[in-house]
Amino acid sequence: DYNAALDNYTAPAQNFVFASKSGDIAMRIQGKFAVKWKEQGKFFMDGSDPRMEWKEYIPNAHNPSTLNPERGFVSSANQHPVDPSYPYYVFDNSYEHYRNRRLNNRLREMENITIEDMKALQFDDYYLHAAEALPVMINLLGSYLPNDESAK
Repeated sequence: DYNAALDNYTAPAQNFVFASKSGDIAMRIQGKFAVKWKEQGKFFMDGSDPRMEWKEYIPNAHNPSTLNPERGFVSSANQHPVDPSYPYYVFDNSYEHYRNRRLNNRLREMENITIEDMKALQFDDYYLHAAEALPVMINLLGSYLPNDESAK
């Protein structure tokens, strides 16, 4: 019923989550997605050339989805939605790799999650990108000291 209810939804594309009383969990990315050749949409293209137009769309049944993942949860935080085995080309330069890693790491660490835990997770502002970049940047600064005579 969950999947049938989504079949007529086309835009804007959304991540829909599902949970049943019997314990099933699922997520489906639903929208109308063009079938693209490799790297189509990654670079500017001639919009006046009909060869550049979309010709067909990914069937709803092939939209990315997951049911009862082994990790025990579904999540959505602007991550790349499919793995390399997905048969259609997917590109969007807005995918990022920090917010979703933080979210998934926190969910893996949590047990017997309460409403209060989820509220706290919604307000988690730990900036993983900064945590990973700062040590590298500090190391690149070297040992320069403002009053160091050898630096003059």
